Amino acid sequence: MMAIFGSGMHSLGTNAYRFSISWARILPDGMLGSVNPRGIIFYNNLIDHLLSKGIEPFVTLHHNDLPQVLEQRYGGWLSPLLRNSMHRKLPEDKALC
Repeated sequence: MMAIFGSGMHSLGTNAYRFSISWARILPDGMLGSVNPRGIIFYNNLIDHLLSKGIEPFVTLHHNDLPQVLEQRYGGWLSPLLRNSMHRKLPEDKALC
């Protein structure tokens, strides 16, 4: 799929591609669980493929994305409990970059 995707964009003369990383794909349980290595591999492969075709990736976080476990625990983005918990630093084992 990625080969067709990147090749098609390249043949159109596209030199940049903006896409969003799904928080739920990388950290399915939000700050409560572990990193999903398959999610990291997916985005690494996408970025590597774009770069191999001369397409510059512009990555953003999906701003409306919220892992289901956090929706259930806090009731969504409007919860002050969720907002307050977002200010805490992730443990060292959750460092993604």
